[in-house]
Amino acid sequence: MTAYEPVRSRVDHSYLYPHYLIEGIVQGVDDVNCWLVLGNCTMSGGTDGKETILQF
Repeated sequence: MTAYEPVRSRVDHSYLYPHYLIEGIVQGVDDVNCWLVLGNCTMSGGTDGKETILQF
């Protein structure tokens, strides 16, 4: 989990979709949601190589 607005203001908007990689420094843990809390986040446009397949 990272603060959406600071990342959004610094990266290409097309990167803000599933499978794009985000890099940052772990600043803590959200135990309620089981998330890592990241700071100083950046995105280069790299992906995890997976595709999202929608089934209806």
